Formats: sequence, C-alpha cells, structure tokens
Amino acid sequence: AGEYERAIAVYEESMRFPPPPPPVEWGLYGYGYRSNRNASNSFDDENVRNDVEEDKYNSPNETYIRQWREEALSHEALIDDGDDERLLRLAENIQPLPFTVGTSESFMMEGIHPMARLCSARGIAYDELSNPHRAIPFLRMALTIDARCIEAFDHAICRRLLTPEDEKEWVTSLYWGEGGETGLQRMGISWLKDAYVARLRGGTGASVLTSAEE
Repeated sequence: AGEYERAIAVYEESMRFPPPPPPVEWGLYGYGYRSNRNASNSFDDENVRNDVEEDKYNSPNETYIRQWREEALSHEALIDDGDDERLLRLAENIQPLPFTVGTSESFMMEGIHPMARLCSARGIAYDELSNPHRAIPFLRMALTIDARCIEAFDHAICRRLLTPEDEKEWVTSLYWGEGGETGLQRMGISWLKDAYVARLRGGTGASVLTSAEE
C-alpha cells in the first residue's frame, strides 16, 4: 500500500494545471528568472542600486511571473479528480491529442500519449488502495486522451469496475478520429477497436457491433 501511496503523491505533482505561461518573447522563465530588459549596470550609489532592484522586482514582467509561480504551485493547481477537464488541456499542452486534426500518424506511432499513461497509472494505484470510485474517472480519462491506452481499459474490465452497460457506453464513446478505423488500419492496429468490443460482458459487445453497422 505504501508503494501506491507514494506513486499517487508523484502523480499528483505531475498533474498540475498552471495558468498560461508568460509570453515567449520574455525568454526563459522560472525560479531565479530576471528579465534582461530590466538588467542594471553597476552603481556606486547603494541607494540608487536598491531603487533599481525594487523597480525590477515590481515591474509588470516580474509581478506576472511571481503570480504565475504561486498559482502553479498552489493547492488549487492540483488536479485531484479524473473528471477534471483541465486534464485534457494539460494533455494538449504536452503534445497534440491522438486522432485530432494535424496529428501525423508517424507522431502517433511514437507511443501512447504520456498523460494517458499517467491517468492510467493513477487510476490503477487508486484501485489498488481499495478506492475504485476515484480510480474509474482516471481510467476513463486515460482513454479519452488516447483511445489506444489498452492498459487502462484492460484494468477496468478485468477488475469489473463498471457495469456491462457502462462498459458498452464507454467503448462506444471512444474517439478514433474522423477516419476512425481507416486511421487504425494505416497504423496496423485495425484490430484494436474490435478487441475492446470483444471484451465486453453480457452480450453488450454484439449490440455495439450491430449499432456500428447500422
């Protein structure tokens, strides 16, 4: 249990959603950042030097960056719920979501979206700590971000965390892009969607296939 608790603490720190960062033209930013535009030369007069340093500290650039740091590190920045829509925005900030316009197949072939893998790992950790109600939203979000995240789907199905009807609704809601199966065929994983359907319980897989054909 201790291992999974430590893992969740790491995942929480990885899933923060700060406000938009400073403009690119401000250059690199972060701890210890100082705007080059406000850089001062050496001053003989200590009072003058202190005034310049204070002006730099209170400049719009510095004020914004300090505020950005504080909000990014605040408790409100933590994403503690798998249903939190900020997870999708965070995923989009990391790299384009699979099956979206402008995402090349070669890019998608590099692997599962990292945020989908994080959501899957966090969901599994919650389930291992006997907290399935918190696990399910993260497992769902993993496949919302990247429908190819088999690990999240496999865990939810094997552990029977959802009812047969919920499983059916989940699979039918997955997004495979405009071309859907065509895109999967070009990537050599046309079997993936059918594999998900085949895992459904209680005959719901057949109804999914029937509705898809209609």
